[in-house]
Amino acid sequence: MGIREEARRGRPFWLFFGAENAENMWSYIAGYLHCCYRNGFTDEEWGRFVDWLADVKHEFPEGGGWVKKFLDDCGGDHGKVIMKFLDLAAEFVATQRG
Repeated sequence: MGIREEARRGRPFWLFFGAENAENMWSYIAGYLHCCYRNGFTDEEWGRFVDWLADVKHEFPEGGGWVKKFLDDCGGDHGKVIMKFLDLAAEFVATQRG
């Protein structure tokens, strides 16, 4: 959750993703997941998070994924998309910790 807190303190998203761009953030996540896979790890929490986004929050539509939906929801504002994703991730973590 460090990126979320840093963004709230005013650090721009491009410091983390190279640009304030939701697709760049998705590439960052996909790269992390690929690295896990290539090294024999599975991030089971990611799978639970995606299921939670789809089943509980209805924020992960089939066929389009979260990036397109969030861009539509946020009027194309990539900064808002990234923060929405990070806020949902924080909410998910809070629900897991009870």
